[in-house]
Amino acid sequence: MRTSLRTTGYDVTDEGPARTVNEDATLVREDLGLFAVADGAGGIGQGNVASALALRALENHLGQSARSALERPDYDALGNPEQAKRLSQAVHAAHRNLLEIKSSDPTRREMATTIAALLFSARTEQIHLAYVGDSRIYRLRHGRLELLTVDHTIATDVLERQPDLTDDVLAGILRNSVVRALGVDDDFRVSVRSFSALAADRYLLCTDGLSSTVDFEALWRTMRAPGSAAELASRLMAQAVALGSPDNVSVVLVDVTEVDLQEDYSTRRYNDIPDPPSVQLPPPLESDAPVDSARFSGPEIVGSAFVASLGEGQLEGVAVPDELLHLEAVEVRGPASMTPASMTPAPLTPAPLTPASATHTSPLPERETEPASET
Repeated sequence: MRTSLRTTGYDVTDEGPARTVNEDATLVREDLGLFAVADGAGGIGQGNVASALALRALENHLGQSARSALERPDYDALGNPEQAKRLSQAVHAAHRNLLEIKSSDPTRREMATTIAALLFSARTEQIHLAYVGDSRIYRLRHGRLELLTVDHTIATDVLERQPDLTDDVLAGILRNSVVRALGVDDDFRVSVRSFSALAADRYLLCTDGLSSTVDFEALWRTMRAPGSAAELASRLMAQAVALGSPDNVSVVLVDVTEVDLQEDYSTRRYNDIPDPPSVQLPPPLESDAPVDSARFSGPEIVGSAFVASLGEGQLEGVAVPDELLHLEAVEVRGPASMTPASMTPAPLTPAPLTPASATHTSPLPERETEPASET
């Protein structure tokens, strides 16, 4: 009997106990093998719009290129997986969309977003990851939990680019400030990784509202516990809420499963892909929009030149140009979830959820991990 791999996913998002609005967004498209989370920043009508538009652009690009991708070889002339390039292209397209909107609408000049996305290639049975910012992707394989992404934060950038900075300079820096995000600068890079998929793999995509609140051991114990993706995603959300997460919390769980090839819809997965939804931008903001309790809560996003500037005159302190700082100001409830609400999530005790559901699967003899790359 011939078998193939399939990916199924489930997502849930919540504003969290300390926030009044939700600037996160999630995406589950099992027909495309696409799963993603995004953590918006910028405040009222900006952070929530940025995360929603980024995932819509990602969905549109990969949906429109699904059929033509079948005609291309699995690897390019440099040996890069074509589907990994396709995913990176989609993230770059989302970034360009945000820059265009910011340039044409001054009321949205502060909006930006992180992203963490997973794309399953049924033909090669590979998992491709693309990420920007501090949203994370974990993998549970054979009972072992691994963090597959690297946070694009000040702490990481200092370690990689300015390891000689003195403690006096470092003391005045917010270590978790994000140095890469969609919609921030023209010098934009996407980190990309590719892996062989194995049956029974489980992936966790999450925003920092979960990863900064629930420790690694708790994540591992929950991820390896018996239960469906919906049950475990709801359990992770409940833990973050119970621990008082200071930020919005979003969780996407993706399971890889093995199915009989005759039952696997992946061979016809592109036949009935609906036309991608159009992007409709909300009307411009009113200048006198009221401030609410979400003011200044959430991620700080700075330009890629920030860390490089720290080395200039570090004995006299660091002068940070105003245009490099992108702080969240005020938040407001964003548009509806970007994912189909065809499933009802398991109920949470600590707080009501705003879920959007879906499911997906996939296995193959394990190969060595492809090296991390950035495009």
